[in-house]
Amino acid sequence: MNKFRRVASALLAFAVGASLLGNVSNARAAGGIDPSDVVLAFDFSASMKEDDKNLDTASALNTLAERIPTYTDDIIASEIMIHLVWFRGSATPVPGCESITLDNEAAVNAFADCLDKVARAYKTGPSEWKRNVPGSNGTNYSAAFDKSISLLAGGTTDRPAIIFFTDGEHTGEQATPPGGRKWLDDILANTQNLLPKRAVLPVGLGVDGDALGYLEELRNLTNLSKCPDNGSGVIDWNTVSFPTGTIAGNRVADAFAAVTCVEINQEPGVPDAPGAPSVSGGDGSATVSVEEPSENGSPISGYEYECIDEAGGNTVTASSKDPEVTVDGLENGDEYRCRAAAVNDVGQSEWSEASSAFTPCSGLFGCNPWLIPLLLLLLLLLLLAAAALAIWAWRQRTRGYVVASVAGFPQVNLMRGPKTGMSFVSSSSASDVDGLRRDIQSTSHLAIENLGGGRFKWTDRAGGGSGIAEPGQSFTVTDPSGTQREVKLRAFGGRPKNVQTTVSLASAAGASTTATWGSGSSSDGWGGGGSGWDGGGSSSSGGGWG
Repeated sequence: MNKFRRVASALLAFAVGASLLGNVSNARAAGGIDPSDVVLAFDFSASMKEDDKNLDTASALNTLAERIPTYTDDIIASEIMIHLVWFRGSATPVPGCESITLDNEAAVNAFADCLDKVARAYKTGPSEWKRNVPGSNGTNYSAAFDKSISLLAGGTTDRPAIIFFTDGEHTGEQATPPGGRKWLDDILANTQNLLPKRAVLPVGLGVDGDALGYLEELRNLTNLSKCPDNGSGVIDWNTVSFPTGTIAGNRVADAFAAVTCVEINQEPGVPDAPGAPSVSGGDGSATVSVEEPSENGSPISGYEYECIDEAGGNTVTASSKDPEVTVDGLENGDEYRCRAAAVNDVGQSEWSEASSAFTPCSGLFGCNPWLIPLLLLLLLLLLLAAAALAIWAWRQRTRGYVVASVAGFPQVNLMRGPKTGMSFVSSSSASDVDGLRRDIQSTSHLAIENLGGGRFKWTDRAGGGSGIAEPGQSFTVTDPSGTQREVKLRAFGGRPKNVQTTVSLASAAGASTTATWGSGSSSDGWGGGGSGWDGGGSSSSGGGWG
């Protein structure tokens, strides 16, 4: 069970009190009203203990019990029979309070005593409820209706009513939820057959879904005419679920008065104050809405609205015939709270409580200020990514092309990239190495990793050696024939001219096959202009790596 059951009994008690304490002395004389017979049911399921709402209910009943005897003369002037029923998995009348006809002082005092009795029971808590409220566990609405109908059908009243409080959940006896809707169909059939004229007024808080439909079907059983009996139309009960206990309590009070006709000659008053409005901010405006409050005998003709600037700015007002209005003229970016009042022919109600704070706004950034820091963060991340990409590209370029010089061979271009390799070529026999070629396969004779800054990591897969070559440093590897070869590596930003990825001794026709390192006049060394580079030193005649 939800919020409704925790306030249902208090609302019910005040509804009875508000109606009974009115000016009833001339009710029958004014319209020949028939006696009223009303069943009031109190839910004693264990969830009533939640948040100590059982104590709130008990306090309300005690207050009502104290006030009833002071209005004895007015109460006994109207023929009203009251039944108090409490229920859990099954329903039973409150002992000693099954049927009370309020036609003398002793009966009125007995009614007050019954309210005190129920209040004392609420104060004890669920463990005592199981002993004081007979029956099984659960929330059995079928049992509550059966008991209510049996009490009403046995009377002579022409204005029977069941004010049925619920949160829409019917767990049945022993808290075992029934399947389907047979329980509801049985209630509808029994009520129609046993009570030809009746008012069935479900009251719920926050009920939706299938449960809301069930309550509306129960409400549709109502065919009791408005007061007086020869008036037109039937008892109004358009809403069966209410957003707050205050609104539900006001409607219950109105319904009880409509059933018993005790307020037929009362003077109308200003409406009750609406509940705190719901507000949705817009561009320099706000949509403000309220639930319709009790009209107190005079139809509500309109509403007044105020939206107050929290910073002390101007208060903006609006009027509407409807419980919803658009308030214009608000300042975007300022924080507001709104309130409302209802108006009828008697006057204006008290102002409602203020709404939650809201801020009108316009535009994507005005209504979503968090977008600006988010976009700045994204821009910063993009800049960091661009910087990282630039650094990576620079490093790749500075590593550039790798050229290998091997003693006795023309220079070979190992191309660019952080990793490359080289293999020795034997065109005639394995023991006769006569060329070099770029080789990036895992089977290459020499694996090379460009570490940047002129440093290289090398691995001699043929001879088994490895190491780090510092800038300008040569190292020795073993070719497949077993001959040791001196190798020197160098990186360039641009592609070297006239240096091939595959070279052989035959390709250096006319060139010395025993070129030495740093020989400025050698056409296959690092010196003369015949083997220039893209970039600085490309036409140097000064010799090699130095």
